[in-house]
Amino acid sequence: MSDLLHAAVKAGNKETVEKLISFGEDVNFVSNHKSPLMYCLDTDIANSLLLNGADVKLKSGDRNLSALLNLFLNDDTDKECNNQKIKTTDEMFEVTLELTKLYLNHGANINDKDSEVFLKFPIDVNVPCSSTGLTALHLAAKNNDTDMLCLLVIYKADLDVVDTQGNTALMNALKSSGKKKDSILFLLDSSLNINNQNKDGKTAIMIAAEMSMTGVVTLLRKELIWASEIM
Repeated sequence: MSDLLHAAVKAGNKETVEKLISFGEDVNFVSNHKSPLMYCLDTDIANSLLLNGADVKLKSGDRNLSALLNLFLNDDTDKECNNQKIKTTDEMFEVTLELTKLYLNHGANINDKDSEVFLKFPIDVNVPCSSTGLTALHLAAKNNDTDMLCLLVIYKADLDVVDTQGNTALMNALKSSGKKKDSILFLLDSSLNINNQNKDGKTAIMIAAEMSMTGVVTLLRKELIWASEIM
């Protein structure tokens, strides 16, 4: 086996990747301590690799890292060299979020040992990743992605961080959830300040009421009562 597939993945060349796979290249071949998936920074290419048998749980190298761990622990310079299609920090954040969700959906998991590895090589997840001040936490909340929220909590994400409109992750979740409330319930189970007001002077409970979320309003009222009792 050669490392041609690795090179095509690093270059972000989907057509070449798919040709090499059709020619019989091993999607799990490890070269320089990494499988092709561990170099991937393109969701379409990652999908192709996974559909053709790439093992998202495969670990290799001295630190025994999976594709998910490599995604977070590779430095930005390495990432920029790997895929010239990614031009900005905003794009890198978006790709990282998309690939993380994809890997989790294909069976990747974060166990205690993995969490220790993450915390040894911390990244600042509170840096805004859009012009409107959205952080990774806001995006995960908006997308009702509890797996990502859990990962961000491991990374010590600030649960009360606000975007340029003063909205917290909880507020964004309330505005975007529709019928899905998993992220709302996850955030309510976390230690966050539900009394925060956005630039319109609205709190989470006011937004929930506007969205006709009677069950969430009830939960928020209970949280407010509990908070007042322990003060």
